[in-house]
Order: sequence, then C-alpha cells, then structure tokens
Amino acid sequence: MFVPAKDSKDALFVLKNTTGIDGNWKKAWSDADLASMDLLEDDDLVECLVTLTLMGNESLARGLMERRGPVAIDLKKAPGNAEFDYLVNGQPFKLDKFKILRYPMGADDSNSLLSMIVEYDMKGFIDPGESFPALLAHLQTSVTQDKYQAGSFQGDLPELIGGVLRHPELPFLMRHRSLTAAAPAAYQPVLCWASEQMINQFPDQLIPLRVFQEVRGHGSLKQWKAEAGEPGNMEFDRIEMGIEVLDNAVMANLLIGPMAPESTHFGFGDFKGRQLCETNTNFLLSFEAKALDEKNFRAAASFVTKDYCPIRVMAKQAEEICVRDHSYKPPFDAKAQLFITSMHRDFNALFEMLSVKCVFHERALGLLTEDQWRGLVKKAPATSFSVESALALWDTFKIDNTDLALTLHPEDVITLARNGYRFADQTQVFRSETSFDSYMARSETPKAPAIWLCDSLNAYEIDKFKDSDVIDLYRDVIKANLWPSDSKRPSDLAMALKMSVSVDLEVPEYDRSMILRAYLLNAGLDACAQVAGSPAQWVKLTTVFSPEDFKPYLAIMPKAAKGRVLENVLGM
Repeated sequence: MFVPAKDSKDALFVLKNTTGIDGNWKKAWSDADLASMDLLEDDDLVECLVTLTLMGNESLARGLMERRGPVAIDLKKAPGNAEFDYLVNGQPFKLDKFKILRYPMGADDSNSLLSMIVEYDMKGFIDPGESFPALLAHLQTSVTQDKYQAGSFQGDLPELIGGVLRHPELPFLMRHRSLTAAAPAAYQPVLCWASEQMINQFPDQLIPLRVFQEVRGHGSLKQWKAEAGEPGNMEFDRIEMGIEVLDNAVMANLLIGPMAPESTHFGFGDFKGRQLCETNTNFLLSFEAKALDEKNFRAAASFVTKDYCPIRVMAKQAEEICVRDHSYKPPFDAKAQLFITSMHRDFNALFEMLSVKCVFHERALGLLTEDQWRGLVKKAPATSFSVESALALWDTFKIDNTDLALTLHPEDVITLARNGYRFADQTQVFRSETSFDSYMARSETPKAPAIWLCDSLNAYEIDKFKDSDVIDLYRDVIKANLWPSDSKRPSDLAMALKMSVSVDLEVPEYDRSMILRAYLLNAGLDACAQVAGSPAQWVKLTTVFSPEDFKPYLAIMPKAAKGRVLENVLGM
C-alpha cells in the first residue's frame, strides 16, 4: 500500500526527490511514483522534467516523458546578470548548480542521458546558443565531474610517422561512435604519437605536449640527479612530473586523463623519440593506415563504448561556439595547464612507481640513485605513506618503516605481512589515534617508528573469518615483526610459553589468546619442545598442536607431564 501525493505540487516534490525503489534510481518506479506522474499539471510537469534532466535522472525523466509526453521544452538563460536565472518555455526557472548531474555515475549513464535529450529535442541543455547549455554550465566545479570517466584507454595510441598511421583503432572507433552520438564533434579530439617530422609538416593539426620531470628551481630531475647528488639539496616539495598543455592546445587537458599512457602522467617520454600530441580523428584517418590489430581494436572498442563520455569536451566546444557566434563570456579557465604529479601533492605516487608491479618500474628506478631515494624517505617523517608505497620501498630497497609514519587498518597490516614485509624491530604500535598523534607530536627526535592500528585486528577479523583463518592472520602479522596486542611482547620463546600457561589459548575472541597461540605455531613444536620446562607448559602445547605431532617427543617429556599429555591428547 502506498500514500499518493495530495496534489500537483506535492507530486512535483515527490518526483524531484525520488531515489527509486530501494534507493536505486534506475529501478522500476513504485505505484506511488506512477500515481504522482499522472497527478502533475502541465507547468509542474515541465518543471519536473527539466529538474530531473539537469540532475541526470534519465531513467525517471524518460519514464515521465513516455507516460505524459512528448513535452516541448526550451531552456535558456534569462535576461540580466543573475547567474542562475533561466527561462523554461518563457517561464522563470532558477538553476541549482549543486544538483546538476547529480545522478550519472559513468560513461553509460551520461551517454544515455545525452541521447534522451537529443531524442526528445530538449533545447538548451547541451546545444550552444545565445546562452551556455545549462547541463554543462557548471561542469568544471561539479562535485560529480570525476564520475563521467569510467576508465582509461589501455591500448596503444595511434602513431603517425612518415605519413603512415599505425594503430588506427582508436580514431577509427571514435569516428564510428560519432555517427550515433548526441554530440558528434566531441569524438573528434584525440591524442596520438607523432614524429618531429610530421609535427613540423602539420603544425596546425599536430600540437605537441611537453612531458617533464623537474625539481623546481633546479631544472630537470635528470640534471639534478647528476649535479646535486645529495638528497639534502633537493627542494623536497617541488619535484614535479607530468605533462604541460601548451597555449595552442585546445582539448589536450581534457584528454590526458582518459587517453594518455600512465607513464606520461609521471613525465616519462617515449623510447622511440615520438611526441605526444593533440590532434583529431578526421586528420589521422586521412593518412594511409596499417591493418587493424585485433587486440588493440578490442581495447579501443571497450574504451569508446563503455568508458568514455566526452562531456567536458562538449562543454569546451560549446564554449568556443558561444564565444565565436554569440559573444558569450567564456565560463572556463582558458589558460595553459599542467597535468602534474608532484611530491608536494602526491608524494606516495612517486614511491608507488617503484613497485615491481608497475609497468614502468625499471624507468622509475632510474630516476634517482638508491641513496637519493632513501634520502627522500628520510625527509618526510611526518608523511603518511600508503600501503602501496611502503611495499614498493620494501620490495625495491628493503626500506622498512624506520623513517615512515604509517596509519594502518588491520587489512593494511595483513597486506604488508602477506607480501613479505618486515617491520622494524623498534616499531611502536598504538591502538588509539590520540596516543599515536601525541607520540608523533613530541619534540624529541629521532623517534622510534610508529604505526596506528585503527581497529583491533581480532575485532576486525573475528566476524569475517573462521577461527583457523584468524589464527593464520595473526601468524602472518607476527612474521612481519609486529605484536598487535596491548599485552607484553615476550622476549623469546621460553617467555611466550610461560605467559601462555595462564591464558586459555582456545578462546578466539580473546586478543591475547590469539596472538600467543599464533606465536607458538610460528615457532613450531620442535622449537617449543626444546624450551618447554614445566608440565603445565607441555599440557598447554597440546591445545596448540595436533596429537600426532607429540608422539616423537614422548621420550623427552618430564615424567610429571607425560601422563597428562597421554591422557589429554593421545587418549591413553
């Protein structure tokens, strides 16, 4: 049973704020939603359609259009200076920039929304005119702008050398997609590799981008590496790597994220002497093209059909038309921009390049000497390192957490432990953020390395794993040289055995029980047997190891222990 809207205004409110069944705005609509659609009067129907479309709720907008439409809609900027005042079919309408494109979560949703706007000839949303298209008006500042791009191109970019186009798959599929796209021109801009000869021959069509690796104030990173030598001479927060978009590049800044190879984001140039360029698909496809490569074709097809929505390219193109044809003041910053990965902003990203899993690991390794890499680590004692960067430093240089401040969740510790990471012997483990922050804020230096475990390992894992799995997790963490417990850490195996006598090692909910049990399992029964003294210690071992494991040790057990072990474990 549902409660229907009382009148048209109530229905308008309900539909503008609906989230679909079970919070999923793309699901079928409830009986209450359908009843509300029928209750809308004409003016409220138009306002509802405009609002839903601007929000990006294509599913409900299309449903409303199909149930009550077609409805003619003409959205334009109202005369005057008020930024958010619009007219809808000649009637006042106030734009809410914070709700624009609230719903689309990827390329598929965005492309479907754009297709609906074209299908129903909804004017003023994406087509440039006397006023800037309303749907695109605040795209640069929208909190949802990162949702429009679902992924990046994983294949080979087109390459133009000697008048021959190699790897034509991406421009070929971009042009094919433009034939059915809501904004065909948005699929024209594309990146490519080109030789210097081709760039010089076609300067208006091939606009090179500058990849760079620099130490601000010292020139190139390569030059600094050769001349400065000592990490102490580096302006630590001014290592910058990336791509510079020059003044004559129009769309490049919008194409780097989805199309440029990841290595260029870190300022790595091309082995073959090619330059990364902004160009367009029609220009590239005017050249003789090599045969299509099946693997690259699949990568390009996946990108163009699933991952790419050039909605910000559309906004830039709309801006150009508005400025050219209607003397519209450009809403976007037209300055040249840098696509930068800097030590100041993305410190971890630099160290993550060192990971053996990184495709340009070898090139990253050569950026600095090992001493220089180690020096950079020491210059950032207050920086929170990511798990990925910590593991990369360990795998590459066996740099542990001695100079790292780590804030770790239990899953992070487990990741490090199971990848062979070993924490420094003097590592301080804090179980509260307050105590961790207090320790880090103290003036004395050097400090012992510290980590903050955001949650209890046991509390986190006990609900997620069966008992044996929890034990395995603790074993991994201990192997990584941590003691994730508030209890005293044993100095050796003999001490661990003594401590275990007063602890029920079979209670998985008890933190100290789990860690002592894991410690003994890691040591193994043979080592435990060598240091076990009292009968109580031998009996305690029977709760840790299997009955079959004890048979070889019956001869060395103290007489006082043998009887209880035989009775409790072997059933004799």
